[in-house]
Amino acid sequence: MDYVFKRGRTEEAAEYALHIQCSWRIAKGNKIEDINEHTIVERVDSDEVGGLKIFLPQGYLLEVFPDTSEDDEYSEFSRLFKRKEDSSHFVVTGNGLKNE
Repeated sequence: MDYVFKRGRTEEAAEYALHIQCSWRIAKGNKIEDINEHTIVERVDSDEVGGLKIFLPQGYLLEVFPDTSEDDEYSEFSRLFKRKEDSSHFVVTGNGLKNE
């Protein structure tokens, strides 16, 4: 875990960040749930249309599912990056994958 400074405070933050700009949900079994604590990613699966299944401890599952097939410059579905300056970003869009 890295430390980041926010308004003069030091906070603990994950090494990576995932920005989601499409439909998503957190489920546990057959129920939609919330997670209000830090968690660890156990495994990630992806599909052909930019969707993700992110497996978390205790049976939680974060599902990311793009809900459009638009392929314009504004169709960014998700962005994964390391929380340090000058790190590259792995971006999933309607045009495919980009490494920025």
